[in-house]
Amino acid sequence: MNIIYVATVISLPNNLGEGSGGSTHTLEVARHLSQLGHSVHVLCRRPQRGQTRDDVVQTIPVSRVLGTGGAYKLLNKALPLWRISKRIYHCFRAARECVTIIRAARRNGCEVLYERSDCSSAACSIAAILLRRPLVLEVNDQSIFPFSLRVASGIITPSAS
Repeated sequence: MNIIYVATVISLPNNLGEGSGGSTHTLEVARHLSQLGHSVHVLCRRPQRGQTRDDVVQTIPVSRVLGTGGAYKLLNKALPLWRISKRIYHCFRAARECVTIIRAARRNGCEVLYERSDCSSAACSIAAILLRRPLVLEVNDQSIFPFSLRVASGIITPSAS
């Protein structure tokens, strides 16, 4: 099965000193799905423009296409401006990410969208509807849109160890 693994707030590999265990978790899940015979392609963020867009990390194809960009950094510095414009910003960001996800899914013959959701923008949910593909949602915290939960064909949560 061809799977697009969408990790909007993760950078792979995490060798830039940013992030946390999310990078390792994303890579491990993708690696295990691959070992089960699935074709997995990870879409993640690109924190620095100098990073390559397409790469292979431990045999997993990775596209670094999602990012916060300069608008977020600019607006976030001016707190009063951010309070006014953050909804508009998030709508445009979700639309841009949705288009990116759809293009990658079509290019890779995606059969399933798998979203690692730390702070879902609903972009993957919208892409799943437009592509008519099932969405598997990995819920890692409480900040998730109810819309994404309704769209998901399956929901995965981390187990207590």
